[in-house]
Amino acid sequence: MNDVQEKVLGLYGSSCIMIDSTHGTNQYGLELTTLMVHDENHEGLPVAILFSTRIGSDILLPFFESIKKRVPNLQTDALMTDDTNSYLNAWELSFDAKPTHLLCIWHTNKNINRNINIKIKTVTIDLPSKLKLKIF
Repeated sequence: MNDVQEKVLGLYGSSCIMIDSTHGTNQYGLELTTLMVHDENHEGLPVAILFSTRIGSDILLPFFESIKKRVPNLQTDALMTDDTNSYLNAWELSFDAKPTHLLCIWHTNKNINRNINIKIKTVTIDLPSKLKLKIF
């Protein structure tokens, strides 16, 4: 995080902070975690990044602690992440706060699509041969 990113985080971080990580996108097994905020035009602005070999609360805790040292009074209303509790758990420990946890739309859609075939069953109806149906 540089000085400009620190100021942007302090300015826009109170309403929502978004955190996302890459998964399996390079041959070295490195993960890129990006902490972002959105401005008044709802455009995402990266304010801090972390390179690590894995994502877990134990890895995220020192990352968030270093952010807290730069912006000690940071409190946010909402934390938007993917569908793991690692981000939220580490955030709550670092900032001693419980923001509303939002699931990003990409992961929401992924979970819906993954579960739709399991939850919704196909119904087959045998009709008498004399019955004709018109489908519009």
